[in-house]
Amino acid sequence: MFSVNNLAGAWWAVQEAARYCIAMRLRTNLGGPTQTFAALERMLLDIADVLQLDSDQIDGNLSIIGSSGTHLRPMRLLLDFVEALKKNVYNAYEGSAILPPANRHSSMFFGANKKVCEEWFSRICDPMINAGLALQCHDTIQYCTSCLQELRNLLSSALKDKSRAQVSENLHNIRGRYSGDLLKKSLEVWLLELQTLRAKHAGKNYYSALTAGRNEINAIHALARFDEGDFQAAWAFLDLTPKSSCELTLDPKLALQRSDQMLLQALLLLNEGKSVINSAHQDCNPWLKVLRVYRAIAPSSPVTFKLCMNLSSLARKQRNMMIANRLNNYLRDHISSCSDERCHKVLISNLKYEEILLMYAENKYEDAFTNLWSFVHL
Repeated sequence: MFSVNNLAGAWWAVQEAARYCIAMRLRTNLGGPTQTFAALERMLLDIADVLQLDSDQIDGNLSIIGSSGTHLRPMRLLLDFVEALKKNVYNAYEGSAILPPANRHSSMFFGANKKVCEEWFSRICDPMINAGLALQCHDTIQYCTSCLQELRNLLSSALKDKSRAQVSENLHNIRGRYSGDLLKKSLEVWLLELQTLRAKHAGKNYYSALTAGRNEINAIHALARFDEGDFQAAWAFLDLTPKSSCELTLDPKLALQRSDQMLLQALLLLNEGKSVINSAHQDCNPWLKVLRVYRAIAPSSPVTFKLCMNLSSLARKQRNMMIANRLNNYLRDHISSCSDERCHKVLISNLKYEEILLMYAENKYEDAFTNLWSFVHL
């Protein structure tokens, strides 16, 4: 295992190496700027392959926990180095309130090559994410954000084309490119690591703290499988949830979790043609009653607005446009009273997107695309 002093020394060395690359304008023992970028990219691409080979050699028991993960430290330091390099490159051409300024020659060099550097850092997003997942290093989550930003830009470009067929084709290509569920992969990696920790520390007085934080993980898996279209797997995970998940509760947080599971069950039944929801009243009456209770006892609670948003989405998916519009109108009129300012901003964004989806479901394609264009440019 690395001691604290060794880890601190390694971190310092990584930061100094990044600053050295800036001072030398990316002229390293790997070659000039182009060769240095290319070599770093190759190293990132090789991480997943190297770890897969190691995993195969030890019967798939590769872990970063304990002494078996010591040899993975250089790979983790490579990710740290690329991140430090990114910060120092930005500092060289934009400046920073934290990092010391680069010398004049470096600032001029990186200022002139700003676009090249930004394109390279954008290109390594996928390798950084894959390497982070392979190393069970979740510090690369910001690169997921970069991918989402790129997706938003691609969507904007797709909507510039006036041909609906071309728009559909572009959207299909975008969806195909980002079909891999990175969050689900991260969840599975986290669960595997959690299980390893529980096995290692069984019997200790803090063992009970190594849980999923009172979250029903099987329900999360069921929702993920449903989104992927694997309905059989969704049923399998849903069957593993406690029987009490179908019972009503006055605990707001627990009620929201159970509402997701009950709505998922209703959608699965609907997919099989076994839904108990009447086609003329596809409004999930029991949950509308729960919503009325929440509106009465906690009208400004984020939980109330989230439940209302979920029901609006369900009504739209079940083609009950009247209920969906009514719930959206309620949200639009009352969302400003939300007690959580950060949640308030998220709810406003979600409501705008839900209204766009509702327009599309009502065959108001022109309005839907016009509003979507405005939404992605916010």
